[in-house]
Amino acid sequence: MACLDTKTKQYRPVPGFKGWYSVSRCGNVVSNDRSVMLRNGTVRKYQGRELSKTAVRGYLKVSLRKPGMKKDMTIHRAVALAWVPNPDNKPHVNHINGDKHDNRASNLEWVTQTENSKHAATSGLVCRGSGHYRAIFTESEIRGIRAAAAAGERQASIARRMGVRAGRIQSIVARTSWRHVTEE
Repeated sequence: MACLDTKTKQYRPVPGFKGWYSVSRCGNVVSNDRSVMLRNGTVRKYQGRELSKTAVRGYLKVSLRKPGMKKDMTIHRAVALAWVPNPDNKPHVNHINGDKHDNRASNLEWVTQTENSKHAATSGLVCRGSGHYRAIFTESEIRGIRAAAAAGERQASIARRMGVRAGRIQSIVARTSWRHVTEE
């Protein structure tokens, strides 16, 4: 995950904050050097610095401010807006390797919500089935529920036996939930 751009230190303005903040291909966000006229008429110079990053739901973000505006922006979005072309005007940014802390421009791509969800599922980034923290069934129990329904057992009776509502059994049998479970 080493970024070679740290030697060249090439930066581009963060869109919406031109003149205030810049971002490198590697995801370093810096405030720009600037001079500010104070009320008493003196000029104060501020030297740019790298901004501190915080993690929110696994994504690194920075707080950006300019007169009349304050915005928390994820670093991957700032990098993509500045460095990654978006000819199809897609709304979401995807980490190609699945690592939310790898904000290099070469690891980012513009995607639709559907493409992003498919990438997460195929990459194993999303817990499905019994691996999900709220799962109440295992994959083998799902197969058993479907087999019982196929054999003619009423869904209400299956629901009572499994200790859930009939609507949950109906969604399992109709494959609107647990779609990834196939019959063995």
